[in-house]
Amino acid sequence: MNNVEMRRFAGKQWRKNFLTFFAAFILLLAVYLGIAIAFSFVLSPSLVLTLSSLQEGIQYGLNLSISGILLALFLCVLLLYLVITSFSFLYMALKLTRGETITPFDIFYTLNLKNFPMQRSLIGYTFLYLILPWGLNALFIFFFGFSMKNPVLNFLEEAAFHIAIGTFLLFYLCVPFLILERKAVSLKDAMQKSVAMMQKEWKHFLRQVLFFLAIRLGANLLASMWSYILDNSSFPDMLLSAFYVLYLSPCFILVQAKFYQEILKKQEILGRAETQEPEEGREAEEERNVVMVSETEEERNVVAEQEALFQPEEVRAESQ
Repeated sequence: MNNVEMRRFAGKQWRKNFLTFFAAFILLLAVYLGIAIAFSFVLSPSLVLTLSSLQEGIQYGLNLSISGILLALFLCVLLLYLVITSFSFLYMALKLTRGETITPFDIFYTLNLKNFPMQRSLIGYTFLYLILPWGLNALFIFFFGFSMKNPVLNFLEEAAFHIAIGTFLLFYLCVPFLILERKAVSLKDAMQKSVAMMQKEWKHFLRQVLFFLAIRLGANLLASMWSYILDNSSFPDMLLSAFYVLYLSPCFILVQAKFYQEILKKQEILGRAETQEPEEGREAEEERNVVMVSETEEERNVVAEQEALFQPEEVRAESQ
């Protein structure tokens, strides 16, 4: 399956299972709100509707107050929840590539404690996945500040962020799938296997990365310019986020899962060919041995007949 067919497959599966993905996303948010409501009885009701209190929570956490410590704990729980459950979308996409049906409750697959220590490996992978992009964002913030009103700077930041992620995926695309399928004993083992699997395939996946990167950067540039024209209105950013969450990201996840599945198929075919070659060699050797034995017997019969012809008549008569 080539790159275009993979994207068509992703688009078809997205249209077919959009409601399931959307319901899973709603379930994810519902549990998030449930956690927030539970903590808000102790802390602040504003936590139910916003994550903007992150900076405030860190400041409170630095204070040795009970509320600050609880708030820091709350933010840590929410962050871990969002990180771990986000990998369930990869699991759902992988099921679709294999012709299996999905349900909204598959979103909780990675939260199942029976899969431990899978969660630990996924958290470690997330850290490695984001360390370089976050580092680049930190540099932009250091030099240009938090509120960059220039669309060009926003575009450059977005480009640097996603180029870093795309480069990382060229080598470690298979890591989360190997972890989800328990085909790796640890994160290190999954990364080594992923590098080996992508060694001959990264050039093909680079085209997918460039395709989705072009769409993402183009949409980001249009939204930034629109927001700049509207005097920094947040409406274009809201539309852009909806486009990312509801369409572009699910399609890219489906492409990743399909690409991983195609690699597995190639390895399976190659493995069959390697096992068949020795068997075919043994069969050919056995056939050659049978032919040699038959030829030897024929030669012996011919020699016996020739010797019989040259024997005296008296000897032939006695033998008869």
